[in-house]
Amino acid sequence: MVLSRFCKPRPVLVLLLSSALVFFGLVEPGYAAPREQPDGQDPSPTPVWLSLPDCQTVGSGVYLCDQVPVLHFRADPPADGSKVLQISGTLANVPFTCLASECDLKLEQTPDSGADLFFGVVTNVRDEGTPFHAVVRVSAQDPTRPNAGPWLVSIVSVQLAVAPTDICAVEWEAPPPLDNLLSWALSPAEAEGLETTTTLDLLAGRLIYWGIVEARDCPAGGLLASGAANACGVERARQAMLTVQNRFDEEIYASAKRSQIPAILLKRLIAQESQFWPGSLGIAGEYGLGQISELGADALLMWSSTYYDEICPATLGSAVCEQSYTQLTWEQRAMLRGAVMQQVNAQCPECAAGVDWDKASESVPVIAETLRANCRQVNQLVRNITGRPPGQVATYADLWRMTLANYNAGPGCLSYSLIQAWRGQRMDWGTISAGMTEACVGAVDYVKKVAP
Repeated sequence: MVLSRFCKPRPVLVLLLSSALVFFGLVEPGYAAPREQPDGQDPSPTPVWLSLPDCQTVGSGVYLCDQVPVLHFRADPPADGSKVLQISGTLANVPFTCLASECDLKLEQTPDSGADLFFGVVTNVRDEGTPFHAVVRVSAQDPTRPNAGPWLVSIVSVQLAVAPTDICAVEWEAPPPLDNLLSWALSPAEAEGLETTTTLDLLAGRLIYWGIVEARDCPAGGLLASGAANACGVERARQAMLTVQNRFDEEIYASAKRSQIPAILLKRLIAQESQFWPGSLGIAGEYGLGQISELGADALLMWSSTYYDEICPATLGSAVCEQSYTQLTWEQRAMLRGAVMQQVNAQCPECAAGVDWDKASESVPVIAETLRANCRQVNQLVRNITGRPPGQVATYADLWRMTLANYNAGPGCLSYSLIQAWRGQRMDWGTISAGMTEACVGAVDYVKKVAP
């Protein structure tokens, strides 16, 4: 997490501010409260799953439908042994009823912001109401022919039959744009689709410095005073530079899929943080491919219960870890942050080029889960500040930009700008970035490079 190459907040001060935000309730970990159910309703409603069987995935949560899009509902058998009589609900406040445990609903054009879908089942024992929610967005690919195909559709819901490729969009209740798919927020069909040919001068410089690339015939041995490669050095290092920047693609792809975040975004973040040189140590103590700092480790442990449940018992013991991260003592939390830092630290003085490449590869899932934790933190920040689901006040693209700013500069920087923006009833990235303080403004350039 690098605020800028030359400007960093003091890590202890920022970490204290981050923790203070938690204890004062501004960014309390957890999800927004579930939609209220009628009195006496079963707290575990019968699952109903959504799919678009005749459509093809074209992006993160976006589908292309050649025919009029049809949303398929499928209810699981109720846990109490009763029988599903119907699936019912509302789409854009229009009620619908299907007299079966599986049925189809034809979709029509929706507003750009999408339409709310609420749904649930009625069994021969009880009416379960509409406990499930989705945001549905439908748009003709050719806006001049809204009633003619093909159509682009996005379904944002945890009830998708196939796991969403972007769980952050689901939590934000923010459908991805249909009219302009964001190249930086997609996941390719295979890891090979992540291959890049970017010129990375710092990576080229590391390759020359460690003798992996020979550039003695270049001016100054191919290096600038900053440690980056000069033009001659870049050319000498080009092939090795391409090899290294694509070395982690398989792990990036698998980790993004596991954490349900866009794979291209994860790779772009790593490119900006370390230029794929895992031996990098930031000036404020950030480690590895994702330049994770103590602030980043704090966010990961606070907002990823899955990761916390994995690392805490191995570090502190199972009895201690029955408590949440925020309930631990300061010393216990510091020990956990240290354990995270060791997981992502690929420095190895006795290794060739000072890098443990296997450990670097093993750190990629931690980076992915840290980015995932940041989008969860942004979800709660926006909900607490506005009182609304993030997708109702901000776009999908801008919510990812907020997440990147949070990853880079921390919740202290982001929350201040969010509060200032919301005083004017705005929650767009242009307004938020304009409100960044001098100590945090480096995050604006960082976001621009990762998610232009």
